[in-house]
Amino acid sequence: MDDTLRKNLKEAYSSLPEYIAELKTNFMRAADLWRVGKDREAEEIYIHTLEAFGYFLELMDLLVSRNGIETDETYRMVEAALLEASRKLEEASRDGDITMIADIVEYELIPAIERVGELRQSKAVRDGSDE
Repeated sequence: MDDTLRKNLKEAYSSLPEYIAELKTNFMRAADLWRVGKDREAEEIYIHTLEAFGYFLELMDLLVSRNGIETDETYRMVEAALLEASRKLEEASRDGDITMIADIVEYELIPAIERVGELRQSKAVRDGSDE
């Protein structure tokens, strides 16, 4: 792994906590607004946050494809939780079930996003080795 790629992957990995915090805050805001009947405001925040979530997933894909994070059991569990929460959100959105969307966001998606913080940087990036 060349030094430029290693540096870029370290920067991408180090930006994960910021993404996690921002996604958690905004998804929770949308869920709270839905629960108090402010559907229009909640939907605006939710749509914007879903877009940011898409970028977050792209960052994760980049880290995985470039060997920037360990793809161990923790990664597989986090990936499965994110995919399952996303699938449920899609289904609830299709059904127009706002209460279910808010619950999935709060009790499944946010915990899955938080678990991304448990992922370990790969040895190749962390130590500069090419293992």
